[in-house]
Amino acid sequence: MKRKRGGVLAVVAAAAALATYVGIQTGTGGAAPTRAGDVTFPPASVAAATKAALRITHGKKLGGSADFLGVVTGGPADALTAALKPFEDATGVKVDYEATFSQQSILQTRIQAGNPPDVVFSSYPVQLQQLARQGKLVPLNGVVDMTAVAKQYPKALLDLGTVNGKLYAYFSIVNYHGLIWFNPNKYTGPRKGTWAQLTSWSQGMAAQGRTPWCLGIESGAATGWPAANELVDALFVRKYGAALATQWEQGKLKWTSPQVRWAWQTFGSIFTNPKMVAGGAAAIASTNFLAAGNGLFSSPATCFLLAQEQWYGEFAPALVQGVKPTDVAYFRFPSITPKYKDLQMVDGNQIALLRNRAQGKALVAYMATPEFETLLAESGQFLVPNSSVSHNVYPTPLARNIAKVLVSPRAQKVTIMVPSVLFPVPVTNQFFKDLTAYIQNPNQLDSLLRDMDSVAAASR
Repeated sequence: MKRKRGGVLAVVAAAAALATYVGIQTGTGGAAPTRAGDVTFPPASVAAATKAALRITHGKKLGGSADFLGVVTGGPADALTAALKPFEDATGVKVDYEATFSQQSILQTRIQAGNPPDVVFSSYPVQLQQLARQGKLVPLNGVVDMTAVAKQYPKALLDLGTVNGKLYAYFSIVNYHGLIWFNPNKYTGPRKGTWAQLTSWSQGMAAQGRTPWCLGIESGAATGWPAANELVDALFVRKYGAALATQWEQGKLKWTSPQVRWAWQTFGSIFTNPKMVAGGAAAIASTNFLAAGNGLFSSPATCFLLAQEQWYGEFAPALVQGVKPTDVAYFRFPSITPKYKDLQMVDGNQIALLRNRAQGKALVAYMATPEFETLLAESGQFLVPNSSVSHNVYPTPLARNIAKVLVSPRAQKVTIMVPSVLFPVPVTNQFFKDLTAYIQNPNQLDSLLRDMDSVAAASR
């Protein structure tokens, strides 16, 4: 496996960047493990993945190479390339993996130069949709097992990779959003129920002089994304559902609309109130998102709740001093409108094919299989959306619990993307900036929402 590195952090890739920090170590158990690349997998899983690769090529050695451009770096990249090793061994295809957080611009540059990669692992669904409409992607119908893919992957996620009735991209890994984390040794508030009930508890805590919420949004050029993705997006989706979220993403629902204004104001009622959030506005803007939850574990606790995606449950015990796995628990974002309470939000990385070559086609087909996805899950570095991957293969109880919910038949029917991921990139970037400004001065809400409308109009 040839690995390349390069690029700088793109604004909308901030969440992906934390993968460098938060991988979990694999625990296999059972039979003696087999080492593939830099990561250890159970031998049965490696054998199954090898068979899957051979099945795709009908037992033939293709040879040659496949150029693979992705955004996954660090420990997760080690897991990804290790999971590709059975494919390389079975097919003779050398996968040249290049990892960069500047993927969006690099991909566009390479396409314009007539030198696209064979395969891309993209966190930009809108860009892939545009490329498909421009004829720059190879349809996956006939490349992957469409019957299996339709059965195993959430329809809403497949729809995001479908243009004019043809599949051009599918999600191989996802991040689970809409979770609220707490320390069960310190938090005694509601764990189920409604947003109104949680708000009432928060107000009661603040009245006692005890700060209920943690929030830190500093993330370099992407400062603001935790407030946008984990709170404003979650409030909007829980209140108004997927259909209106789609209108918002497509620019058909204005930022100055009553619905979007409600999400910002509801967010602001807590997170612009210095009694409600640890440190107040200045601390929110200056606290890095990786350190935002540290107050959950201090003595005494300086805050009790943190909205963050699924990686936090593995991150805190691994890298926050003194924190044990039993110190970290979560509940799902509370209900606002009852019929939308089960919606689950994700984002992630899609696989797409840019060159019609046998090596790339075989690689894309292999990465769509449950056998490959099982290796990713077993590595402890990824959450995968393939329903044929058992939640029992994940190495920690926390990961198993989240995966069980993610791939349940009922949940897959109500899986949607985080709205911020589907805005045009300039809109997403401005959302982060303007929401950061709103936290500092909530009185400028009207002008900020008008600004968002202007940026959205210019991006269409």
